[in-house]
Parts: sequence; structure tokens; C-alpha cells
Amino acid sequence: RKPEYLCNASVQEYYVYAADRQVKPDAPRRVQAAVKRIDSNSPKKNASSSDWGVRKNFPMTDQSVATYRWAKGSPPIQARGMVLAGAVLFVAGPPDVLDELQALANPDDPAVRAKLEAQVAALEGRKGAQLLAFSAADGKKLSAQELGAMPTFDGMIAARGRLLLTTTDGKVLCLGAQGESLPEAPDAALVPLDTSIKAPPPAAPAAEAPAAEGPAPKADFAAVTRARVTRSELGYLVHGM
Repeated sequence: RKPEYLCNASVQEYYVYAADRQVKPDAPRRVQAAVKRIDSNSPKKNASSSDWGVRKNFPMTDQSVATYRWAKGSPPIQARGMVLAGAVLFVAGPPDVLDELQALANPDDPAVRAKLEAQVAALEGRKGAQLLAFSAADGKKLSAQELGAMPTFDGMIAARGRLLLTTTDGKVLCLGAQGESLPEAPDAALVPLDTSIKAPPPAAPAAEAPAAEGPAPKADFAAVTRARVTRSELGYLVHGM
């Protein structure tokens, strides 16, 4: 089974990962059980996908049916192009300068607003771009280089030992073993994310049934089978046995 490699955004901010293409049969049940735990921690008892304040406290495997092989968080770029070339995964895109969680929590903070403006400039291609190389096997970052211009969306391919990509300033770059090297990008450590599947916590003991308020008159029922009937202020309560 070949894995798929993606760069995504969620309550973990942006992350790049490898996951199996096929969903395991027990994965939907695993996530359904996790959703109940997530909802129970929400003030509304219904933690929607936008309820990041609740969801960020739960692992990725509680929120996705994917079986991850590895995942790395906080990459320094937002991916606009990805190519798997043998054992190396190439990812290219503009800088990611904004902490989305901080921006959601403090949207009016002057420092956050400055970062928002910088992120807009980056997405418009005014902050350059980087090309990252990862090991496809374990996600280890192999290199980071400056491209000088933002790549066009999905405009990167690998062929005959070379990497070719187009940029928004109208250029076509051909990268390989020969030729002038690209400038190295500043070092940025990616954060390994927990992709293990944890056992759900033990279920809470069932609550005891409320005490009966008294037996119901037998004359009110022709027959009662495998049940116990008691009287209440609203009528009768039927307890299965």
C-alpha cells in the first residue's frame, strides 16, 4: 500500500504528513468514539470543526480516520506544490509567518495584526518562497532552500533526476545535480506530531437506577412480563428486567 503525502491545516496549524491511502475497517468506529469524548469537553456538548479551543487538546488520531506514518508540524511555508521523487518529498511555497491560534485568540493585538499583514504579503508573492526536502520514509527534513519567487499552484514536477517548477514571476526553474545551487533558507525546526493510536479511557460505571416510588396496583395491568412497573407523579414507570 503506497502512502499519500499531504500538507494540511487544522487546529495543529499547518503540518505535513504521510498516511496510508486505505482506511482501516475499525478507523470510523475509533473516531466516532473519540468524537463523543471531544463533545463532552465542549461547553455546547458539540465540538464542531471550528471549535479549535477544544480540539487542540486531542491527538490527530482522534480526529481523523487516517493511519499516519509520520507527521511534522509548524513547517516554515504554506505548500503550493508537492512532488514525491523516489525517497524524497519536495514541498514548495511562501513563508508561513502567522500563528493562527494566536490570531484567533487575540485578533486585535497590534503584533498579531502586523503578522496578518505580513502573511497577506507572503500569499501575494511578496515574501519569496522556499523549497523543502523531506525523507519520505520518516519525514526528516533534508534541506531548505530559497526560491526567490513564489511557485505557481501545483506547478512542480520531477522527471529524469530533475525538479522543474514554475514561479509567479514567469520563470521556469530546472533543479538538479548540476548548475548553480539555490541559497540555503534559515533553519526552522519542525515539530514531530503524535500519530499513535491510543486506547480509549475506560467507560464510567453505569449510574444506578432511581429508587422506585412504589408498586403499581396489579389491577391496572392484565399482565406484566420481564418488567417492573412503578407509579410516579406522571403515571407509570416501566423498568426492563
